[in-house]
Amino acid sequence: MKQIVSVSIGNSKDDYEFVAEFMNQKFNIKRVGTDGDVEMAADLMEQWDSEADAISLGGLNFNYAIGSSRSIEKQVAKVAAL
Repeated sequence: MKQIVSVSIGNSKDDYEFVAEFMNQKFNIKRVGTDGDVEMAADLMEQWDSEADAISLGGLNFNYAIGSSRSIEKQVAKVAAL
């Protein structure tokens, strides 16, 4: 069975896990939230690197520009520094 893991900076109360079948292949799909803890997300990415067939990282807010103002989110800066 293939393992798909989504690590999220978001709320852990939204976590889920289920098995699905696609084209006669079974997939275990799991979401793991870190409640805003970027270091925990990095640790989970490393942990799942050797165990999962696919990993995603979600819940990040990226740079954006509004008019002449520019804002860089703290989470993105932390992840970039890792």
